[in-house]
Amino acid sequence: MTSEEQKGIGSDRIRGSSVVNVDLLECPICHDLLWIPIACQRCETSFCSACINRWLAAN
Repeated sequence: MTSEEQKGIGSDRIRGSSVVNVDLLECPICHDLLWIPIACQRCETSFCSACINRWLAAN
């Protein structure tokens, strides 16, 4: 995701917080916090909607 498209908060802004498990909120495609998340029905992995839609269109 380019900086112009990025609308979420970078995970570096909340790393170190003992309250939030950032790994559960991170998109496996862009590695930032989930932005408008969508979960896969089969494996329940969450992705940013823009990331997964772009990936599905390309693959």
